[in-house]
Amino acid sequence: MADLEVGDRASDFELPTGPDETVRLSDVLADHEYAVIAFFPAIWSPTCSNELDVLEAVSDEIERLGAGIIAVSTDNCWSTREFANQHGLSFPLASDFEPKGEVAMQFGAYHPRGVCARMQLIVDGDRTVVFRYDG
Repeated sequence: MADLEVGDRASDFELPTGPDETVRLSDVLADHEYAVIAFFPAIWSPTCSNELDVLEAVSDEIERLGAGIIAVSTDNCWSTREFANQHGLSFPLASDFEPKGEVAMQFGAYHPRGVCARMQLIVDGDRTVVFRYDG
């Protein structure tokens, strides 16, 4: 498992946001100077639901500052799609379900219990990690 730190280069990835849609890091960075990648353990849990709602509440300001957002969970793509619809998320909520946690492992955000660890990263247009927060 990689453990990306500030200064490391992140791998590009593509994950489903539903059964028929995907999000790719390089596509978000094509439209923004930065990408915020936020990993969540279980989107339907009260804590994660609240955090995603807060992220949505500040998404316009994040966008104004030049960043796009990708939220990532190991929940399946049907679950991520339904959550995003019910909560009115304006950013993609990606499913790292199959193979389980593959992207989270690449970023050092995979918990041995089979879920994403709570982590936020900001990467620049070259996919260099410029900020990392665990917790």
